[in-house]
Amino acid sequence: MTVANSLTAQAVLTDKARLGGRFKTPDQAPSLGRIFFHLL
Repeated sequence: MTVANSLTAQAVLTDKARLGGRFKTPDQAPSLGRIFFHLL
């Protein structure tokens, strides 16, 4: 299993990105589903 697969297998699409850098508040942090959508 790849690292990406093992990380995403433990996550749900509503999980939020980690704070810091661009995302200063929880309201600014995108969900995993939104990140995947933009990757596609």
